[in-house]
Amino acid sequence: SATWTLGTSSSASHRLEARAGDESATFSADAEPGAPAQLLKAGGEGQSGDEGQLLPDPLEVR
Repeated sequence: SATWTLGTSSSASHRLEARAGDESATFSADAEPGAPAQLLKAGGEGQSGDEGQLLPDPLEVR
């Protein structure tokens, strides 16, 4: 048996080829994003600034 885990980037095509002696198998998959399960604050909260100006630090979520 084998396990194949796709990466974290969406819209990427993946291809895996496996060989055992004279036998071979090819697997392919396309990663498509779903709705996020949750958004978590990762940085940038608690800032203030003037309208139309950039904040000192970016707002970050994961």
